[in-house]
Amino acid sequence: MRRRPDVRAAERDLAASTADIGVEVADMYPRFSLTGMSQLISTALGNLFSGDSLQLTASGAAQFPLLDWGRRKATVKSREEDREQAYLRYRSTVLQALRDVEDPLAQIAAERRRNAALQRAVVDAQSSAKAAESQYRTGFVAQTTLLNAETDVLTAREQLVSSDAQLRQLTVALFKALGGGWEQAE
Repeated sequence: MRRRPDVRAAERDLAASTADIGVEVADMYPRFSLTGMSQLISTALGNLFSGDSLQLTASGAAQFPLLDWGRRKATVKSREEDREQAYLRYRSTVLQALRDVEDPLAQIAAERRRNAALQRAVVDAQSSAKAAESQYRTGFVAQTTLLNAETDVLTAREQLVSSDAQLRQLTVALFKALGGGWEQAE
């Protein structure tokens, strides 16, 4: 089910919301930055690598979030609520995906049982039709009995074909619910 685009999108939204919390928590702490630079300065090529031609520069800075601490805490709480909402959407999406998979699975199992019963019904109808035909040839039954038996065979076959088609449709629905993505091995 992880192949499903809706599950993937919900999972990525949850991950992004969780990452946003980390960004906002990091903004609550002081920031320090250090920069440095070295330069070679010389007016003559002969003293290019001497100690007098090297110039070093360094600077540092610090930022403290003093006046907007409450706003930053509120932003963290807001991001946590956004993550909770993303989690609930993810959970709902996964539950819907499970439902989309389990429904066709249950329907396929029931239809397979029905299909097996219909196959037995076709066999039984065919043997009844053969018996009716042999009785008709010997004159024990009327032609309508034979026609009714043959009609029963055709009806049973029609129901079996309909069940086969239903099994195929349910299998397609299952593949769709699973997200497809099956590649043949080389």
